[in-house]
Amino acid sequence: MRHDSSAPVRARSARSSRARLTTELVALAVVLTGCAAGASTPGASAGAGPGSGSGSGPGDSAAAAQLVRDYLDALSSGDATAAHALDEHLLADDAYADRDTTTLLTDEVLTQAADRIADVEVDEPDAAEIGSTTVRVGYEYTLEGAPYAGRLLVQRDDSGDWRLGEPLAGALMVQAEAADGTKRPTGFTVPGAEYAADASAERPQLVTAYPAVYEVTAALPAGLLATGAEATQRVVLGEVDGVYANFPVSALPGQ
Repeated sequence: MRHDSSAPVRARSARSSRARLTTELVALAVVLTGCAAGASTPGASAGAGPGSGSGSGPGDSAAAAQLVRDYLDALSSGDATAAHALDEHLLADDAYADRDTTTLLTDEVLTQAADRIADVEVDEPDAAEIGSTTVRVGYEYTLEGAPYAGRLLVQRDDSGDWRLGEPLAGALMVQAEAADGTKRPTGFTVPGAEYAADASAERPQLVTAYPAVYEVTAALPAGLLATGAEATQRVVLGEVDGVYANFPVSALPGQ
């Protein structure tokens, strides 16, 4: 009997073709799976989310600017409660341990200030300036018609949201000043609050206050003010540093 030797050859060829096709399909599936995973993994693209360190989009930049605008708008409207809600974590820091951070940071004081900041402008930082954890947001405002400008530090918290990295708050220091130039802290009042100084203190006592104009009246015994000196001074706290209100006296309190 004659055997057809071509049949086994065709069968082997078909099995080889199916094996190659299966291998190619598996390889293609692996490639496609890898691409899909890369597209869905946070941080795989240039527009990665907060804290990825690979840059942020315009929306993230706008959020940082809006935080600063909300803060300054609160100060401008006299809403110290809203402003303090945004900076309370900062004023509780050890850096403010030697300051009074409660007496003047109230709605009663800020709404009764002789003048508050106005004409607030906030610059949205360029997306390229947005770092993985910090950015500085530029701002401008006026106080009694005088212009002020600066850049406020904004940082990401553990959840990736923006929060203030520094407060827009300065220090008011009220002192009695003798004719020889020696000074001693003294208590004072402003509309809406009263501050009692430590009578034994020799160094200036820092009372934290938001930018505004304050009518400061020294709490001094009758007759202690120097001749011709006014008991009330109009104090402009326009920036985040400290400002002194020195009241000339004939003798320092307690002497």
